[in-house]
Amino acid sequence: RFWDGIGSCKIGFVAEMLGDEYTDGSVFDGTVELLFDMLWEPLLDEKGYFTSKNVDLARENICDSIRSVINNPRQYALKRFWEKMYEGDGCALPRSGTVELIESVSADELIKTYNDLVRNSSYEVSYIGSKSPSDVEKIVKRYFEKFGYGYRSFCFSGRSQLEGTRRIV
Repeated sequence: RFWDGIGSCKIGFVAEMLGDEYTDGSVFDGTVELLFDMLWEPLLDEKGYFTSKNVDLARENICDSIRSVINNPRQYALKRFWEKMYEGDGCALPRSGTVELIESVSADELIKTYNDLVRNSSYEVSYIGSKSPSDVEKIVKRYFEKFGYGYRSFCFSGRSQLEGTRRIV
């Protein structure tokens, strides 16, 4: 996940796999399905919330990461710079939030925010490999439609500098 500089969130995944010439040809399709399933059909409990085990683990990891900044002089200096430079402004807040904020998020707030993020984010699919752009587009379009998300056609950006690879965006 990253911010595009104008306040919109973009969600990104990277998946590396063997090409069709080394497999039965279904690896790419299965990988795309897995990525979209993880994004649009996350593991939820019977009430429709993220499982408490996963939330607790993620909460612990994020809080540990936030606390670890103090032990890294460069990260700590940058954190203090942003706090002083933008004091009283939203830019002063750390990207990961604060320990207090992370620990206070309720299950209801978390799933509402997640659903809002997924619905309102931009999606960019980049592919480098031997599949034709039209083949990649068909597979990706199928999953956008399966999960009920809007789909806009890809633009073919031509060959990359590496001979035999293609990138579509």
